[in-house]
Amino acid sequence: MGHRVILKLSVLAAGIAMLSAASASAMDVNIDGFGSAYYAETFQKGLLPTNFSQGTAPDFTHFSLIGLNVNSKINEQWSAAAQLVGKGSTVGSIGNNFNISAEYAYVQYKPMADWTVRAGRQRLPFFTASEYINEHYLLPMREIPAIVYNLAPFATFDGVSVGKAFDVGMGKVNVAVFGGNPLLDKSLTGVTITGQNLYGARVNWEGEGWRVRMQASQMEEYANYSASGLTSTVTSAGTYTGRQTFLSAGYRWDKMNIVSWGEYVYRHADNGTPNPHNGDSSFNKADGGYVLLGYRLGDWMPRYTFAHGESVIALQPAANMASHTVGVNYSVSPKVVLKAEYEHTSIANNNGTDANAGLVAGMTVQSGATPATSADSAYVGVDFSF
Repeated sequence: MGHRVILKLSVLAAGIAMLSAASASAMDVNIDGFGSAYYAETFQKGLLPTNFSQGTAPDFTHFSLIGLNVNSKINEQWSAAAQLVGKGSTVGSIGNNFNISAEYAYVQYKPMADWTVRAGRQRLPFFTASEYINEHYLLPMREIPAIVYNLAPFATFDGVSVGKAFDVGMGKVNVAVFGGNPLLDKSLTGVTITGQNLYGARVNWEGEGWRVRMQASQMEEYANYSASGLTSTVTSAGTYTGRQTFLSAGYRWDKMNIVSWGEYVYRHADNGTPNPHNGDSSFNKADGGYVLLGYRLGDWMPRYTFAHGESVIALQPAANMASHTVGVNYSVSPKVVLKAEYEHTSIANNNGTDANAGLVAGMTVQSGATPATSADSAYVGVDFSF
């Protein structure tokens, strides 16, 4: 299986490289590729961090991906862009198992200077790091900490956005409003969750080496429980709906050799998504965030990230989660970065410690194993663009 995946990845990379070379002569069309290749291992048999599927066996697949960006300028006002990605991950819902899918694909119209209108599949700007959700060579970390991202795992939406940029002297402000149907970037056993009627706005303020941002949005969430996936707390299959609010804020700083990124997200069910068992809200609220601090020493950058999240969901234990990650990056070139990191994650619920609370954090209690409330994992790999 591993050899087939590696061969599939190699063939795809070769195809993208040939397309990139061919596009060099194509007027107003630009094609470039990117990817990540990682070796990962977990050291706790009872509790598996996000994306691990078995015990302590080395993993050469689930943390790797390959992708392609296509941008075409039609004229001074019209353009189009798409990103195709195949991921080794099995916990997401877009491009899994290296099946190529469109992470975004939209048409852009510029009616006048500093205005943009986009229609199609686009990035959902919950996080500052959302725009680099797949192009990891642009991130100071390997990826957004899972226990934070899993609190609001919507990466894209199908719809329309309108943006306006303002020069304010000290940097530039960009305001955007957006609406459509969000796509969940996470698969769940026994329940299919979809979002509809999303609307929101975000504000970016940025200058050389820094950015701050805020975002607010609402959506309707539909949770469809299948009879085969029912648990002891879910006694009837069916579809249950509720409206949810998402608030987030973040920053990034990369100046004077200091690198720091931070994100915070708050998610609240305005009227709840009803629990099929008793009619109570199955989702109440969740919030969390992370802070990364690194220092550039030439081509090297040691770093530390602390992440924390809390979630109240009736179908699973209310969870309190935290992770500590130490790592180091080495820049081979601006488009090739070697990364290594070690992560310790701990979980607990409101009644004490409970390994099942890991389900909220995207972690898995391994069948037949002794329950655990913490997990350690290590990752070594490369993020690149070509």
